[in-house]
Amino acid sequence: MAQIFNIIKLLMKVEHITPKQIAKTTHLSDRTISSISNGYANPTTRTMCDIADYFDMPIDLIIGRNIDKYKIIEDGDHIRIEYSDPKNQKRLLFVLRCFQSMKE
Repeated sequence: MAQIFNIIKLLMKVEHITPKQIAKTTHLSDRTISSISNGYANPTTRTMCDIADYFDMPIDLIIGRNIDKYKIIEDGDHIRIEYSDPKNQKRLLFVLRCFQSMKE
C-alpha cells in the first residue's frame, strides 16, 4: 500500500490546494490535513473518507490500495477509469444498487 501522505501531498500540489481549502469543505482542521500530508498523523477511516470525497475519488486510490485493479481508458479528449476486477464487479454493482435503492 502506498503511503497515504505522499498521495495526499501529491494531489494537493498538482491541484494547487492548501490544507485550509480542504478544511473549508470538510469537518477537518487545516492543521490535521497538514499533519496527515506531512506524514505526522495517521488518519482515521472517517478522515480518509472526507479527503476522498473532497478530491471526488475512490478511497482505494487515495490510500494507494488495489491500484492495479483500476484501468485507465483514453478515448480522444475523454479519459475514464474502470474497476477492472471482473470477480468483484458484480459485487460492486450489487452494493451500488442497494445504496441507490436506500436513497429512494
